[in-house]
Amino acid sequence: MVDDIGIRFRDGDFVPADEPLARWLTVVTMAVNDLVLVNRWALPRLQGDGPAHENVYLGRLGASHLYEVAKFLHQSERRVSEVRDFIAGRDEESRAAYARVKAAGPAGADSFAEQLEHARHYFFHYAELVLQAPDHEELRRAMTEHANTMGEMYDPGSLADFRARFADDIVVELSFPEQKVDLEEFIARLATTISDFWTFAQAAINAYVAQRPEEQWEYVPAEEKAPK
Repeated sequence: MVDDIGIRFRDGDFVPADEPLARWLTVVTMAVNDLVLVNRWALPRLQGDGPAHENVYLGRLGASHLYEVAKFLHQSERRVSEVRDFIAGRDEESRAAYARVKAAGPAGADSFAEQLEHARHYFFHYAELVLQAPDHEELRRAMTEHANTMGEMYDPGSLADFRARFADDIVVELSFPEQKVDLEEFIARLATTISDFWTFAQAAINAYVAQRPEEQWEYVPAEEKAPK
């Protein structure tokens, strides 16, 4: 990101709370922190031979973070002139990466954006019971789709080993409705778009640092060990 291993600063000077661009950058770096973990923990397992239910959970986790990032970028650019001007000043590569990430959220129109939205919704919100309009209840629809599926539920006596596999099937149906998602293709697109976000975020962070007065920050010496 910057020379040596990083920079050190007083938060109130470097990212003042009354500056919209500073608040925007703070959220961008929050998202980088989250997606670094997805990239480090979730993606390698998803690209391996992990249990199907773990793959579904981790895929929904990564999709949820990415959708929220895309939504934040789209809304911030639309609402905040300082953000629009800042993005316009980036180079062509980082703006192209930014556009690809933004297209994974509400601004997107392809099936990948739709898959992310459904995965995000049913990751952060459990399905609702809509008794007054059962035909419009998503949970009822998903369960109906699996009415003839042979379900399983195991309780070996410990919480760590409990698994309701029939519920895993319903989660997949809710997260990816009316679609037979190629998990390998979906994960590959997820990984690529996370990489696009890093390309943009790295350029944005460097540009933000470059425009701050030098007295507001200092380099962290190279001999200091970067935190894990």
